[in-house]
Amino acid sequence: MTDDYLTVDEVARLRQITPAAVRAQLRAGTLAGDQVLQGQRTVWRIPASAVRRPEVEPVRRPSPAPSPAPSSAPVVPPEPVVRSGPAPSARVEALEAEVLRLRRQLAALSDAHRRLLDTVTAGLPDDRV
Repeated sequence: MTDDYLTVDEVARLRQITPAAVRAQLRAGTLAGDQVLQGQRTVWRIPASAVRRPEVEPVRRPSPAPSPAPSSAPVVPPEPVVRSGPAPSARVEALEAEVLRLRRQLAALSDAHRRLLDTVTAGLPDDRV
């Protein structure tokens, strides 16, 4: 692999999610990447330009108590403390895509299994004991 491409594991570490979630994003098309044959197996190559590193924001300290404002000024609540790391919605999205893919795969396998059983049992005589 060249430096222009990242592996699934590298992207997972950068985004602080599981490799399975990265693969789900690749299959869903929400993350750009190519499958290439490497030896006996197929691996994903993800362009480094397609991967955004998580924004690392310093933890905000509470500001000193504000001076009393005129009563006509609207009260603005303080901003919540933001932790660095991936947004939970990205994880949820990746997991939902993976669940959808697995459901489709299960339905296809179930259908294939039913057809196979129908084919096998069609050749059996009806007078089984």
